[in-house]
Amino acid sequence: MKILVIKYLTDVLTDEELETLQEWLKIPENQKYFKDMVKASHRLDLANNPFDVDQAYRKTFGLSTQPKMESKKMYYTIAKYAAAILVLVATFFIINLIVDKPNGEDALSTDEIQSEITLELEDGTLHELEKGAEHDIANDAGKTIAHQENGNLVYSKTDQTNIDPTFHILKVPYASRFEVQLSDGSIILLNAGSQLKYPVSFEGLANRNVYLEGEAYFKVAQSKNQPFVVHTEKMNITVFGTEFNVSNYKNDLVVSAVLAEGSIVVSNPSLPENKANSIEIKPGQRVATKNNNFVVQEVNVEEFIAWTKNRLDFYNERFEDILRKLERHFDVNIENNSPELNDRRYTGTFTTETLEEILNLFKRHTPFQYEVANKNITIWSSPTK
Repeated sequence: MKILVIKYLTDVLTDEELETLQEWLKIPENQKYFKDMVKASHRLDLANNPFDVDQAYRKTFGLSTQPKMESKKMYYTIAKYAAAILVLVATFFIINLIVDKPNGEDALSTDEIQSEITLELEDGTLHELEKGAEHDIANDAGKTIAHQENGNLVYSKTDQTNIDPTFHILKVPYASRFEVQLSDGSIILLNAGSQLKYPVSFEGLANRNVYLEGEAYFKVAQSKNQPFVVHTEKMNITVFGTEFNVSNYKNDLVVSAVLAEGSIVVSNPSLPENKANSIEIKPGQRVATKNNNFVVQEVNVEEFIAWTKNRLDFYNERFEDILRKLERHFDVNIENNSPELNDRRYTGTFTTETLEEILNLFKRHTPFQYEVANKNITIWSSPTK
């Protein structure tokens, strides 16, 4: 029956299933469970217009004198005139639920998507890094320089001077994450669709320079005499030892950094490197690019590093930006044929939900339709109900 409640909440319940649900709801304990589910899914900002769950229950299941179709109108009126921010407390009603997945070829499943994490060595050799595998990475001379253990890549510490640095390139595809520990002890977690270029050894170098495309969370090892510099297209981040998140996806409008601990100095790579062209960021602040300048604001750091804990968190985000995150998270291509939906803003948290479950939840509050064809999703508008 949990499945039928989910289908009801996502507006895909058939007439036959509705009758089954009505019978189930004749039991008082089931009524309480259903009302709790509705409360969780309707946590909208209704301070001035509270949502009456009991009334919705009576109307939806024909327990009032009003026609059943009237409940449909009331249901969507609430969604239409409530706050523009959608709060989806998905963990409340999805955890431990077994939801039917389509069996046809249009079914979306991350497990069915075969994509590999790769490490490119200095000579162009590619190593596929299978999750959970353990093996050594050797250089041209056959000496082991890194070891994959517990699904992570760990580089050996060395005292060998590295005047002419040897770079490796780690690439993480969509629907994956991967952690690497560099030779200085710094730990970097790469998000889906990201690439990191870094030296095999930092010994003998003035700076610890790395180059990022995509998103990563850095835990930089302390070294007062050797700054750690993250290079991106529009922003360079210099630190000596701290924790921070950097987002630098090519299809995003801005590059940003969020500081969790310590301090970072941000500069524009297109300008001379000096104090006048640099900004120091403190913990709890986010710096983002805007029109070749930097904008700093106080933020809740957890909102920006939720991905490191396998969560998808959206905080008052535009639908267009959310779709890009969903593409990277699920390794799909989403085509939105309704640009008027792009500026709608939502807040929500997802953990174990499939892409279809997420889209269905958004669909309940924003009238649109979508079609799935393998790894391609097409979205178009539907008339407001």
